Amino acid sequence: MHFKTWQPGFLRRPFGDAGRAIAFHCVAIAIQFGVLLVLALPWIYFVPAALWAVTVAVVVPSAAVVLSGPLLTRVQRARFRERLGVVVPAPAGLAERPGRPGIRQWLRSAPGRRQLRYHLLAGPLCALGGLAVLMLWAVGGAAASISGSPTSRSSRSRHAGWRPEVPRWTRRSSHSC
Repeated sequence: MHFKTWQPGFLRRPFGDAGRAIAFHCVAIAIQFGVLLVLALPWIYFVPAALWAVTVAVVVPSAAVVLSGPLLTRVQRARFRERLGVVVPAPAGLAERPGRPGIRQWLRSAPGRRQLRYHLLAGPLCALGGLAVLMLWAVGGAAASISGSPTSRSSRSRHAGWRPEVPRWTRRSSHSC
């Protein structure tokens, strides 16, 4: 049975645009998971023990994320445009697809550094927050579906003939002090 056919309108209203928001956050989680995977690849395959290995394991993936900054920016703009209908303009003075010399100019500009901070700090934190919200929604839905089951303690009190059992230590004894 379709949801809209048996639910009254006042119950559907809060969830009207939830699907769009969920899709928006799922795409963000997928994008940031790719960035985090690139940063974690050296640590997944081997544990660097020497100082030079730790330096390589940190610098090479970070450089890959820095060099893919303009691509990540285009992907994020497309995500806002496709999922929310919001057009985010490109920063003034920056090329949409910088070449090899354009990366240096992009890193030296204030908008380029701001975009890089977003892709390295704010983006993963927002994706983590979105993932936490989606997980809490799933846990809440599971908890709501379990709480009404006939085997739960709260529903036993509604059945005829069932009385809550009082622990012995709370009963009055026949001999008092």
